[in-house]
Amino acid sequence: MIYSEIFSAKHKHKISEGNILIINSAAGNTPNILSALEQASSQVMQSVAFLGIDEGKAASLANKTVIMLSDEYGPIEDIHMIFDHLITGYFQQPLE
Repeated sequence: MIYSEIFSAKHKHKISEGNILIINSAAGNTPNILSALEQASSQVMQSVAFLGIDEGKAASLANKTVIMLSDEYGPIEDIHMIFDHLITGYFQQPLE
C-alpha cells in the first residue's frame, strides 16, 4: 500500500453518503490526509477538518473546518485530542 493512500484505501469501502469523515492535521498538507479528503468528496461524503498553522490544502477540500490559531504543533495537537475525546464521548452515549 502506498503511504499517501493509507487512509483512503483502507476505508474506501466505508465511504458513503450520510457518513462524515473527521480529520486532524496541524499543517493540513499531509498527502495521506489530502487523499482521504479527496476520496470522501468524490463519494459525496461530508468532511470536517480540524486544522492549524496555515490550514494547508486540506482547508479547501473539507466541507467544514475548525482552525486552531497557533503556529506551534504541540498546542494544536492537544486541542485536536480534546475534540477527539468530546466527539468520541458523544457517540459512545446510549441512544434514548
